[in-house]
Amino acid sequence: IGEYIRSAVAMSGEEKDGGALPASIPNDDAPSRELFLWSYALFLAGQKRKEEAIAEAGRQGNTITNCINPWLEELRKVLEEKKKRKALTGLCGYALGMVLKEIAALRAIGGFEPSQDTMVEKPLLDADL
Repeated sequence: IGEYIRSAVAMSGEEKDGGALPASIPNDDAPSRELFLWSYALFLAGQKRKEEAIAEAGRQGNTITNCINPWLEELRKVLEEKKKRKALTGLCGYALGMVLKEIAALRAIGGFEPSQDTMVEKPLLDADL
């Protein structure tokens, strides 16, 4: 997990102590490839953390019900805000699509409950990415 988080920190230039995401969001004037690499690194770190939680729950004989990527909701907030401001280009749209696909898969099995402030009125996978 560490290498992905270090990559995200390298893209943003600073690490956050506490908070929803381990690395600060890249500046608005940062190239889109930096935003993509930042979001992709955090997505992969979260997926790896999820897989580790699933393996640990399996070893302990627990049911695997609440093992999710811990940064999905925050990544969705950031990427959708960029999309609203028309600042989401190229591979960043792909990153948003990955996040939305993972959320849709979790919702299908009842494993994702977004908070009220992240609920969107649009369909989950809209065509204008």
